[in-house]
Amino acid sequence: MPTKPPLTAVRSVAPSRDHPNLGPAQRLFSISGGLALILNGLRHRGPLGIAQAALGLGAAWRGYTGVCQLTHQLDQTAYEHFMQKDAGWSSSKAISRSVTINSPRGEVFAFFLAPENLAGLMPWVQSAQTIDEHSSRWTASGPLDKQLSWTIKQNIIQQDQALQWDTAYQGPWKHRIEATFSDAPPNRGTEVKVVLAVEPFPGSAAYALASAIAQFSDRALLNLLRQVKQQLETGEVATNQMHAEHTNATQGVAAEASAPITLDQPQEGS
Repeated sequence: MPTKPPLTAVRSVAPSRDHPNLGPAQRLFSISGGLALILNGLRHRGPLGIAQAALGLGAAWRGYTGVCQLTHQLDQTAYEHFMQKDAGWSSSKAISRSVTINSPRGEVFAFFLAPENLAGLMPWVQSAQTIDEHSSRWTASGPLDKQLSWTIKQNIIQQDQALQWDTAYQGPWKHRIEATFSDAPPNRGTEVKVVLAVEPFPGSAAYALASAIAQFSDRALLNLLRQVKQQLETGEVATNQMHAEHTNATQGVAAEASAPITLDQPQEGS
């Protein structure tokens, strides 16, 4: 049974000339292609020629150093590889955040167990209704005043230590969230680590799109953890500016509410 990597979506150390991330064939191709672009650019001159020569210079330097930051960004982390295999996905993109909450671990764990607690801190979520001990139904505001609805399965991996949530949706872009809870240093409460993973379509282009979307998801996850921290430490949350902005942006868009779009509804013929 493979060992699970640390609960983190942090990428490996950035490549350098001492630790290149391009193979010999890739480096040779970049150098030869770059030199060809440089020579062709110098022959034509003018703005297009200069641009072509500059592009060739970049390609040649990429091959010389063996370092490609784009390739590095498109490489999956060890955790993403594990998540992909463990969930049976075709690909995986993950982000991670952590927060220390000055409250007992059991209390923090219990707060995360109740869907309505988390939903109340997300400005785009309209409701989270408990279906049974392991399932809840979520409804959120989507683009063009549409309502999105989906089912989330909750699994207690280890009491007071680890939780996992999975979307019941069987199509692309499935989500999994894992959270671990551990005692912080004495008198500091509980450390919460959360990883949010999604299954994009296969291929580098889809992974790049998921990475771009992750920039917004990462900010939303950070804001949520900050809200949870404030709620548990003070018993209240200050006026949610995100919620106010969200409400103002959606008012007056449509006079009538649209029927919810059910993301995990089976497709006809499936």
